[in-house]
Order: sequence, then C-alpha cells, then structure tokens
Amino acid sequence: MLRGKHWDDGWLTAYWGCEYRRSKKDLIFASPCRPDGHLLYGSFCVADATKGKTLLQELTERGYDITTLQFSVKRKWRPNERPEESA
Repeated sequence: MLRGKHWDDGWLTAYWGCEYRRSKKDLIFASPCRPDGHLLYGSFCVADATKGKTLLQELTERGYDITTLQFSVKRKWRPNERPEESA
C-alpha cells in the first residue's frame, strides 16, 4: 500500500500498475490513512463470507478485465482535520 502524496491531497485510489519500476504489475492501493486503505483492500481482495469469492474474482468470472481497473475518490476534509501543508 502506498501513502505518499495521497496523505496531502486526500485521494483514496485503486489501480492496476506496479509499485516499483521492476516489480510485477498488480492492484495498487493508495490512501490518506491506513484504515481507509484497509477498507478499500478488503472491498476488492477479501472473500465475501456468503459467496466465498473476492470482488476481483467475481468481476473476472463475469468477463471484466481487471487490468483496466481504476477507482478514486477524494476525501472531503473538515477544516480542523486537514493535515498541515509542508513547505
């Protein structure tokens, strides 16, 4: 999971790519905070208790190409929550 600039800009994202230049392509998650990243990971990669499949497995079985997956949502910051901008 990546954090980097996502902490400052408040984006929660999931996309197909590689974390490091020579690493294998996989689903990448980036989040402004760890609990939000875990929520997104759990939504995509943890098996549903009733069906026993992950969302990614379900999408693949239905004929979707998960290598085109892109998800992003921007956090709506409250004025007292926004992290200090670094200079």
